[in-house]
Amino acid sequence: MKITGKLLFPAIFYGLLFEAIFLQRAYATPPFGGNDVMAGCGWDMGACRIPNGPNSTDEVVFSTGEVIDMPIHINRQNDNPDIRDIYIYGSPVFTKRVEMGESRYTYGGDDKYASVMSCFEGGIYFDVPDAKITDEPAVQSQIDRFRDSTNPLYKFKPNGTADVPPMCSAVQLEFFVDPNHRGMVRITNHCTVKTNNPNYSDFRVVSGSGGTLFENYNIYAYHYARNPNDVNFQPHTCRITDTYVPQDFGGYEGDPAGQIFVNGSVIIGGADTVDINQIVKGKIAVIATGNIWIGDNIIVDGPRDANDMPTADNPNFLCLIAQGVIKVVDPGLSDSAASWVGDRNYPADTDKIHYYQPIGVKKYPSDQYNNRYLLDPTVVEAAITVGGGGWGAEHVAAYPGETGRKEYTSPWDTLIVRGAFAEVVRGIVGSVGSDGYSKHYYHDRRWCPECSEPILGDLNGDCVVDFEDVATMTFHWLENNLVEESCASPIKGDINNDCTVDFVDFAKLAEDWWPPTVGDFDKDGRVEMDDLETLAQYWLQNNPRIDIAPPGGDHIVNFLDYALFSANWLE
Repeated sequence: MKITGKLLFPAIFYGLLFEAIFLQRAYATPPFGGNDVMAGCGWDMGACRIPNGPNSTDEVVFSTGEVIDMPIHINRQNDNPDIRDIYIYGSPVFTKRVEMGESRYTYGGDDKYASVMSCFEGGIYFDVPDAKITDEPAVQSQIDRFRDSTNPLYKFKPNGTADVPPMCSAVQLEFFVDPNHRGMVRITNHCTVKTNNPNYSDFRVVSGSGGTLFENYNIYAYHYARNPNDVNFQPHTCRITDTYVPQDFGGYEGDPAGQIFVNGSVIIGGADTVDINQIVKGKIAVIATGNIWIGDNIIVDGPRDANDMPTADNPNFLCLIAQGVIKVVDPGLSDSAASWVGDRNYPADTDKIHYYQPIGVKKYPSDQYNNRYLLDPTVVEAAITVGGGGWGAEHVAAYPGETGRKEYTSPWDTLIVRGAFAEVVRGIVGSVGSDGYSKHYYHDRRWCPECSEPILGDLNGDCVVDFEDVATMTFHWLENNLVEESCASPIKGDINNDCTVDFVDFAKLAEDWWPPTVGDFDKDGRVEMDDLETLAQYWLQNNPRIDIAPPGGDHIVNFLDYALFSANWLE
């Protein structure tokens, strides 16, 4: 396989976390080349469902108008009756590959996907081994590693003291670039979050349940900080590079990068930064044992391409990791924040030692400080790992009788994410056309391995030409976009750029065909321990991708498959 051995982002952030959580699944690549660890990318889900009770879930749909421009993997649900494990309403667009743990066909042989195959422009693949995102010990191990490796100056245990029950303690982070063009972070410890009763869909996973039991949690409403005139509670502003620590895992070293570890919850956002958005300049991971609440747009600094994506050489990254949930807050709940009208520095509590900390923006100049909005679109540029539930938006009116969020553009805002995801279950983002957000998710390829050289026939960008690329070409077969002697727009599969996908393109794809080694399940060009782990995972089960012997398979993974696998060991 033709892959480079250098990541722009320090190997440890996704190398560590995804190597442990996903156990080298399809997108996780073992250490290679130099001293870097390549790792997971895309959007991995333990289930494409949202909790709706202590042990029950509802389907989450992808709907018309939504664009999902990142690879997706969804674990097998083993449901009965056997229905699709991805839920589609209308005609959303999936521009990258989609991997399903389940079969395309029901137990009775019916094609579950026949009516939706046109949505999968990047191809869809079935019977793929499950991701291990629900492996709580693996998540805990990596949380512990981050805790132990973070500079003690940037490890926090907040203790909020405002009397606003129900409440929780948190650290507020505000990212900005100072006049000297340095990436900065303002850290306000010992904040008190006034929480609100959840809507029916605001759930998190019950610890120890393996992602099968759920509980409601109180959602973010607004928060207070201690009076900054008290020297014991003044915010600490530092360069992001001040949080940098050496990156090392199992003998593999990467460039230094920043870490902030919070034994509690985190709020990202605030009204005191120079830019209307939170701007991240540098490389930093934020790790929380509780929740991470997002209350502003989060943008990485640096060069961008014509589609507003960070360019391949952009050196700025943000990684968010939470053992709780990671959610975009509802700014409408801040309307009831207790503060003196027009003066947030002197709140209405009698001791006047706490002050209201607004998030988001004022929509109109006449708005009071506590009348806040999130911009439309709301933009988050980060790699997001949710160990205790799902990514999404809080307080969405998903069921009758619920109040719902405050949108900037009624009734439905747009949520743009440029990055990558992993979540145990789905968190609700919006209720189609009526509340919350429409999803527009784009894959930041900087989180993934890069091919050492372009391959004409590699249509899905996995650095190898195989049947997956044939599937992509077949999807676009005989498409023609010739307009006035030029191509109107690129077509995947039009390798010779003549504005149509035909046998000429197929011939060029064949020139780069890569014959896979039997037993190389992760397609890294070698049969080794990661492939053996995959074989063991499906031992005595029926998985057509792993059932390699006899030719054509015998519907069980057993010693016949192991014998053929062993014959190709280290090939």
